Amino acid sequence: MNRPLIVTDCDEVLLHMVVPFRDWIGDAHGIDFNLHDTSFASALTWRSSGDVVPPEQVWPLLDQFFTTEMGRQTPIDGAVDAITRLNNHADVVILTNIGDTHQAARADQLHALGIHAPVVGNRGPKGPPLAAIINDYQPSVTLFIDDLAAHHKSVAMTAPDV
Repeated sequence: MNRPLIVTDCDEVLLHMVVPFRDWIGDAHGIDFNLHDTSFASALTWRSSGDVVPPEQVWPLLDQFFTTEMGRQTPIDGAVDAITRLNNHADVVILTNIGDTHQAARADQLHALGIHAPVVGNRGPKGPPLAAIINDYQPSVTLFIDDLAAHHKSVAMTAPDV
């Protein structure tokens, strides 16, 4: 029988991302980050004017953060120990919307923190790449961990047995 499979997100599940990103865009770009609802894009405003940062400028800022500032991210309390212990009983894969551009850097970052698991860089809904991971591993059961409801919905539609 194949081992269980745990597929987990990284940012805000294993590593802090929002606070380091908020601090960096405030210091480096004069942008305030006030997350009042689930809309990440409308949470960024120019400090000088209060205007919302246009969505086409948000994703390049995130990309720049992951290119130059990943070192600001620290583990969420207990996450490294928990994933390490779970890895003794199940296969663990990190499915993160960091894109393939930053996939190797994310794997190195996690490895340096003691998390030894394959990293899959994705952009967009997580259901399709999760289905591909399940196909590769053929697990006895799959558990999906993510902090965003949209990804749970995508997984439920693509792989309802997860």
